[in-house]
Amino acid sequence: VAARVLSIRKGGPGAWVECDPMELPPGGKATVKVVILPDSTSGTYAENVFVETSDARRRFVCLRVTGEVVPLVRIRPTEHLYVDQMPTNLTWTQTFFLDATRPDITLGEPTPNATHPTSATLSRPPGARPGQYTLDVVVPPVATPDAYECGIQVPVLSPAGQSPVLVGITGTNGPERGAANPPPAVARGVPPGRIDYFYATG
Repeated sequence: VAARVLSIRKGGPGAWVECDPMELPPGGKATVKVVILPDSTSGTYAENVFVETSDARRRFVCLRVTGEVVPLVRIRPTEHLYVDQMPTNLTWTQTFFLDATRPDITLGEPTPNATHPTSATLSRPPGARPGQYTLDVVVPPVATPDAYECGIQVPVLSPAGQSPVLVGITGTNGPERGAANPPPAVARGVPPGRIDYFYATG
């Protein structure tokens, strides 16, 4: 019996799906393609794809798609750091380790966008293999308690056409807020869907 694909839907954001062909002759086959959008997610991927057909014997088909999404650059300790308490009147520093997943990736000078003066320096540690960098962030002393937000963009010089690597920091200067209550603010330049809070103290 000939069948027609009426609709195809995915269970979550960060990807698009297509089916070809949409018209199937008796005994025919179709290919369902799932494309992960750039910079939309990383790590373990698991989503359902729902296919509705005109076949009365099997109107709905659920396809489970699983895999590992490899980011362009892995960031340690995390791509978004929540600092429970930055010390008042002291310089605060943090080192991020950036590890490219391809040997042809070259990163450029970082640009911080922060609520307080902030410097960000990218360097290649001694003995590092191609694609390995350290990102050192320095926040000078702040005299009064205040909220802190920072988004750092690290451009990808090669290969061309890649989105910048994003690193976010959110925290407070002064009295400790408690790790159980992260602030609602989102670090500047970091997409909300990409945030994975990693707690640290000054």
